[in-house]
Amino acid sequence: MAAKRTRRNENIYVIMGNGEQAESSAWEAAMAGALYRPENLYSTTNRNDLQSAGLRNSDGAGELHGEVASIRRGMAEADGNDTATLLAYFNNDHPAGKPRCLIAHTVKDKGLPFA
Repeated sequence: MAAKRTRRNENIYVIMGNGEQAESSAWEAAMAGALYRPENLYSTTNRNDLQSAGLRNSDGAGELHGEVASIRRGMAEADGNDTATLLAYFNNDHPAGKPRCLIAHTVKDKGLPFA
């Protein structure tokens, strides 16, 4: 918000896990993003369906895609384990006046030699 108000040309990146989406502060921030439409905001949610209390879908919170789509615009989904796909998303043009929200579908530890 401060960068937008002072007309600084910089991007803000937020990275969250899907378990954090159950926190009310995350949803308050998302709703503020929908209201103020900071087009320099890039929000990425790592969706591996894991959180400390078990699988995310087992907590009754519903589908993350539907939850995000209900309050945000400029949403996309991608393979979070594919670096080239992620770079293409961040480097491509996006609709003006909208915060960007990426749901990155990941597999925990994918690609690591010890996994």
